Order: sequence, then C-alpha cells, then structure tokens
Amino acid sequence: MRIEGKRGQDFDVYVESPVGRAALAVATATMMHVPLDAVVVKRAMQSSDYRIWAAYVIGSSAKVSVRQIVIHETTGTEIAPLGHRYERFFVGLAPSHGIIEPLRDRFDEAIFDRVPDGNFDVVLRTTAGNQIYHVTHQTRGTLLHVCNN
Repeated sequence: MRIEGKRGQDFDVYVESPVGRAALAVATATMMHVPLDAVVVKRAMQSSDYRIWAAYVIGSSAKVSVRQIVIHETTGTEIAPLGHRYERFFVGLAPSHGIIEPLRDRFDEAIFDRVPDGNFDVVLRTTAGNQIYHVTHQTRGTLLHVCNN
C-alpha cells in the first residue's frame, strides 16, 4: 500500500506484504506480456516479512534523509524493525511496457516481522524531525497501481 505524504512531508511511504510481493510478480508478468511463473510467485512469498520504505515526493528538495523507520501501534507500543537497508541504489536499464527505462532506486527500507491488524502509524525519523504517516482501515483497502501513470 502507498501512504501519500501530506503537505510539508518529504516522502510517500510504501508498505509491502508477502501477498503484495506476489501480486507484484503477477502484475509484472501481465504488463510484460509474459507467462506467469509460479516459482517467481512462490519466491516472492517465501519471506513472511513486511517491508516499509520511503520515496521522495515529486518536488521534494531531497535534502532530508531517513534515519530510521518504526511503527507505532494505537496502544502506544513501538515496533522496531528487524533490520534495514538504507540508501540502496540500482543502476541499469530494464524493459517496462516494451520500453527500456532506467531502474529506479528503492531506499530507506525497513523490515518488520509484522504490522498491527488495526490502525497504526509509520514514523520516519528524519534529519529534519519525525514525519508520521497514518495507516487506517481505509488505507489498507486502496489498491496500489503498479504503473506510475
């Protein structure tokens, strides 16, 4: 799911579940007009973790960086990540919709063993202070479009 940054926030936040990774494998095969590979889908779901990352919103100055990503439950309990991969960068080209496009980076990724069942907040601890992103039942029900169109 995608939680869009509000005015004054530097990032959009993405929460990826194992089922989300499988759905992405299916969507990628569909968009690339290639047969669905069950091995790819199973591999996507092998890891039961949740991944949360932040991406700069369009127009952000990109001067703020994420130091840590945590989850705050409505009970006030904080869930720390099991691990993280910050500032990964990929270089290269990949086919997308029949067009060769540069690969995008996914950075500021934190790995969690679970996310709360109810509402919760994703807190980005940044160089400019905390930025809070609310995840609600309604947010969970929205579909993330694979294409950026």
